[in-house]
Amino acid sequence: MCQVINQHNHEFSCTLGVKDSHTHRISGMTGPAIKAGDGHVHEVLLNFTSFNGFHLHYLSFLTGLSIKISEFEHVHLCQGVSSSANGQDGGAQHTHSFRFYTSAGPNALSREPLPGD
Repeated sequence: MCQVINQHNHEFSCTLGVKDSHTHRISGMTGPAIKAGDGHVHEVLLNFTSFNGFHLHYLSFLTGLSIKISEFEHVHLCQGVSSSANGQDGGAQHTHSFRFYTSAGPNALSREPLPGD
């Protein structure tokens, strides 16, 4: 059985849910593809500050499995909750929810198994 998958990344951009009278806009790129079952996921690691720079949140999660959107491309669902704010802005400790899809990426390319696969 072939364990190699098409290595690629996805871009993403999202506005997080409103909490404590503010929100955050994030954007970035996933890590490379990670084999999972019959498909693959990507790791996302990100930190971001408030618009005034007074508090910090972190995101660390795995995307959902690939969702085919055409013969050649797929996306991934990303959903969860950020880390709690550090409270330096005087506001209450809080988190932000998120749910978005990555940009499109190439569908997996098949190949003949290599010796030892």
